[in-house]
Amino acid sequence: MTKYKELKVGILAVTALAILYFGFNYLKGLDIFSPDKYYTAEYSNVNGLNPSDRIIINGFQVGRVSEITLDTADYQRIYVTLAVSKDIVIKEGTIAKLVQTDVLGSKAIELIMSREGRVLGSGESLVSEIDRGITELLTEEGLSAANSLTSTVNKINDALQPLVDGADDIRTSIGNIKDITAEWKNLSMQMSGRIEQLQLRADYVMDSMAAALGSVRAAAESFKGLGDRLQTIDIESRLQKVDETLEGFNEITTKINSGEGTIGQLMTNDSLYHTLNSMLTNLDSLFIDMENNPKRYVHFSLFGRRDKREKKK
Repeated sequence: MTKYKELKVGILAVTALAILYFGFNYLKGLDIFSPDKYYTAEYSNVNGLNPSDRIIINGFQVGRVSEITLDTADYQRIYVTLAVSKDIVIKEGTIAKLVQTDVLGSKAIELIMSREGRVLGSGESLVSEIDRGITELLTEEGLSAANSLTSTVNKINDALQPLVDGADDIRTSIGNIKDITAEWKNLSMQMSGRIEQLQLRADYVMDSMAAALGSVRAAAESFKGLGDRLQTIDIESRLQKVDETLEGFNEITTKINSGEGTIGQLMTNDSLYHTLNSMLTNLDSLFIDMENNPKRYVHFSLFGRRDKREKKK
């Protein structure tokens, strides 16, 4: 009974190991129940290729790497056994190219199929080739960029060297610039004050001009009213009357100059002048005599002068 239990445990363990082995290979992508054809390829460096890595044609998986062995004779050759699906017909001249499939460094064997030549049988060798990986390209680009950056930095250093040599002059220039900036600041403050004064004066001038314009507007309105009143006056008739008055005055002046009338006689006849002058002289003598001898011309009495005259009559 004990031996039977031990046999069952052994069978169960072997079954579990078999299931584990086949399951692991199945998960790795190896179809253990379908027959494959095997080919070999020789490389000088597999760049981290591992068994069970993919074999692809234009990105489509057609097999797995079955085995990788190192030639221990000179350690210069590495043999890779490729397990390819039996449905894939591989002809002579087909290239097994070791490629990098992503930036993480995953490796695969890409088959570049040949259209001509005989069909290769299982166990024959394929032409091997190693692709320049993305890492190598990035490394080369990085080296190129680093060289370019180094060259650029050297050029920048050459361009900045005069500035380094003239650092003292630059400091002096910066100090001068600071002084000039301070002076400009003070000048700006002064200009700001003057601008404010000019603004105030401009405002005063504008206010004065506004007041003057108001006065001019009022005067213009007065002149407008005067013009309106003048338009209502018949200036032409009044000018005609003035002309008639001037003509009459001209006629009077002409008559006076010609000696017509009293004023004309006075202005043109000197005998009338002499007569009037003589008469005025006589009157003047009369007034003088009346002043000197008033009794000759005036008789005055308070008592009975009138009766005596009546008696004499």
